[in-house]
Amino acid sequence: MERRTLLHIMFTLCATGASTPLYAAASKQERESIVNDHARTFLHQLCDLIIPDTDSPGAIKAGVLDRFDFVLSRMSEEEQQYWLTELAGVQSELNKFANGVFISMPKQQQVLLLDDFDELAYQQSPPGNADAYRQLKKEIASAYYTTEIGMTRELRYMPVPGKWEACIPFDDVGRTWAK
Repeated sequence: MERRTLLHIMFTLCATGASTPLYAAASKQERESIVNDHARTFLHQLCDLIIPDTDSPGAIKAGVLDRFDFVLSRMSEEEQQYWLTELAGVQSELNKFANGVFISMPKQQQVLLLDDFDELAYQQSPPGNADAYRQLKKEIASAYYTTEIGMTRELRYMPVPGKWEACIPFDDVGRTWAK
């Protein structure tokens, strides 16, 4: 057997062996959502409350919910279960804090309750699932600010920056800038 033929066979085996499981796994994961409808509804509400629509689109329009599901679908089953448990724990904690079902309350009441819960979550001795809430809030914000909407419409983005001006008043710029 010639060296070139051997390399061709080895390359074909490696490429086929490496790509087949990845394609099978990706197509399987694209078919099913990891987050169930109940948890998805709660996450939708939470994303909308944490980063709502203002003069720029909020987390929902930026696709944070789908991005969360996409990232979750690429995790191991153990990590998926961890995040889903944490999400359920945050929902349970907010229900307990609200003395009712958080997602069925009017939006204004949700905003007030979440503001109070957020303040408690960042204190020295936070309530039960405050760590999970803080992590979830961080992931929502990270997902939002790494989307095109977050970087170009919420933050200002200049692919080729102009001159450097240090220490300018915030009122002169109006918004922070993305790198």
